[in-house]
Amino acid sequence: MWATSNRQNRGTVTGFVVVKGRFGMGGRIAVALSALRYAEQTGRELIVDWNDYAYFSPGADDVFRSLFDAPTTSAVALEQVQGCSVFPKMWDGKLLEYRNSTDAEIMPYELSFCTPPALDDAEADEADVVVVTRNSPINDLRAEYRRLRPAAPTRGRIEAFDEATDVGDRVGVHVRHGNGEYLVVPAETAWFQERLAALDTGSSPRLMVATDSRVVVEEFNRLFADVAHTPKWYPTPGTGSMHQNSQCPDRFENAVEAIVDMWVLARCRHLLLCRGFFGETVRNLVRDHKTPVEIYPGKIHPTVTDKVGWDNPI
Repeated sequence: MWATSNRQNRGTVTGFVVVKGRFGMGGRIAVALSALRYAEQTGRELIVDWNDYAYFSPGADDVFRSLFDAPTTSAVALEQVQGCSVFPKMWDGKLLEYRNSTDAEIMPYELSFCTPPALDDAEADEADVVVVTRNSPINDLRAEYRRLRPAAPTRGRIEAFDEATDVGDRVGVHVRHGNGEYLVVPAETAWFQERLAALDTGSSPRLMVATDSRVVVEEFNRLFADVAHTPKWYPTPGTGSMHQNSQCPDRFENAVEAIVDMWVLARCRHLLLCRGFFGETVRNLVRDHKTPVEIYPGKIHPTVTDKVGWDNPI
């Protein structure tokens, strides 16, 4: 086990940054990239613990490393840093909680506000472990997204779908619905239809539709002649988000499906995206920065103020 008294014996490694997972895939990626950036700035190793309620599966040895080949994370297991000094103090003694179970307790909301500390934060500098659960400003992270490399099996699914559907000739549409998720306002599909009509006057556009709702997929299938969408599990309408829904048969597969959608959308010739971390991830993954991107103007996600009084909100 690493111990505070051994910090001077770690060579160039001055400690660890531990990412604890809580949100959906887009939010988790932003948090992990924020932590990676801080870890490199401070000479620490990165441990990404996504083995929590949302995506944990007994079949995945480590969720993050099973999902991504890059960036490389520490070979040191989280169990090995248990007992080390921790920043912020609210995480002291909690590093191994909220994980490794399909029915694990969801991390309390009050623990989810740990952004990377300032580089001159003396208390953080003294700690062996700095815990990160919230992202840095998104504008500071845009260049980091291209460092992500999905694991080989997931890349294979992305390439196979691209080859079968020619996504580079499609308009990518991301519609956040929520399926009754508390305080999430479903995007109005009329806006997307209007924008599509303006883009492809006189012909029906070829689409790639990514959504969390089977109802939305069925609507676009009725309205457009050529709609591609990746196969995935959808929750029963009205029962809540995909990544926190008790009906989900395989949470790790749910994570893979989200990554496939993001990387496929990033290859489309034009993008119509909802606000939020999922859409931000797609924007920052696009191969050609000349790809037009339009953002749905309506409010979808609740603010922190909206969540006051909400019992352990996601």
